[in-house]
Amino acid sequence: MKIKFRILATIILLNSFQVFGQNSGNLSLDSCLIFARNNFALLKNNNFNNEILNLQTKNLNANYLPSTDFSATAQYQSQSIEIDINTEGLPPGVEFQFPVPPLDQYALTLNLTQTIYDGGITKALKELEKVKTNLQTLKNEFSFQDVKKQLTDIWFSVLFLQKTQEQIENTLNELDAKRNSLKSGLKNGVITKENYDLLTVNILQLKQRQTEINSGIENALAILSIITGKTINSEIHISVPNDTDLIEENNRIENKIFNYQNEIYDNNIKLIKAKRLPKIGAYAIGGYGNPGLTMLKDEWNPYFIVGANLHWNIWDWNTAKRNKQIQKINQESINNQKSSFEQSVNVQKLKLKSDIDKYNSLMIFDKQILKLHEGICKAMSNKLKNGTLNSTEYISAISKKQQAAIQLEIHKLKLLKCKYDYLIVTGNI
Repeated sequence: MKIKFRILATIILLNSFQVFGQNSGNLSLDSCLIFARNNFALLKNNNFNNEILNLQTKNLNANYLPSTDFSATAQYQSQSIEIDINTEGLPPGVEFQFPVPPLDQYALTLNLTQTIYDGGITKALKELEKVKTNLQTLKNEFSFQDVKKQLTDIWFSVLFLQKTQEQIENTLNELDAKRNSLKSGLKNGVITKENYDLLTVNILQLKQRQTEINSGIENALAILSIITGKTINSEIHISVPNDTDLIEENNRIENKIFNYQNEIYDNNIKLIKAKRLPKIGAYAIGGYGNPGLTMLKDEWNPYFIVGANLHWNIWDWNTAKRNKQIQKINQESINNQKSSFEQSVNVQKLKLKSDIDKYNSLMIFDKQILKLHEGICKAMSNKLKNGTLNSTEYISAISKKQQAAIQLEIHKLKLLKCKYDYLIVTGNI
């Protein structure tokens, strides 16, 4: 259903824009969910998450790029290297003396380092950041689930009120027509003024009930307007969703969240292993100083050094081993949470299926009861017209018929809502 929902989203959205442009027409639950999604601020952070991931990946890729830094030093030493040589064996007049390095020394160096192999740390970090970003995106999606449930509940509450309003309107029309038909009987004395006034009182009470329902509808539509970011008023007709089949497949976002959390711990283990592997690098140093690499010359000279290095922490007192155990324990905890969640979902599915069966059975009785009430009211209508029945009995019969009609419509909507709740519980809407 999710795939169909996405494929039809554009068509539904375009149709809904036409509706809002005219400020009248029909509004479907699907289009309202799309509006709510587009208006949900937290989902807009998903774009930021992707931008951050892109920047973090570039930073991590830089680990394998050469690193260059410049340094300059100036120092003064209290003494320097001196080499004494016995010159007794030298010919007369020949003197030999080793040069003495200066006490003040200067150096300008440009250092370049290059990582050749880091044990897989960079790769593990990139995978870890990617999983964390996916997890955060899903958490934002999860936050929208509460909005989706709230919107669906409000939607059906509006439908409940509208169906009640329709039945009250039908009853009002019936009572008003009956009151008009009794006017001649009132003049002729066949109908008492008391019976006539009782009908009028009941009509006024129903209109009072209509006012209460209208207020409830307006409040619900105002909440829908806030959730969707669209103006939804009484001029827009809230349409009844199409009947739907139950989808058993569990597509809840929570399952994906649990999987990504486990992936994070898997990547943490990879990172721990990578940190225990040897690291290989290369370096180059170019400099200009006094003295240069020939320490015994008191003069400025350029020089360079190239080389390679290896670093390996051979023994870490089992720190890495314990850290891996911590990650595995965390994974067990996540698996337990997932099992508990799946159990909760199965309980909700079972209850909703039971409610669906219940409302299907109740509707069979509702139809039979309504049919009987319609026959009773028809017979009482003739008696009231002939003056052999008072208004109280007739109003009572009409009220019972009205309640039976409302009950049937409410059970129809509750059945449909259970099906949509089932799709929400299984993550298919």
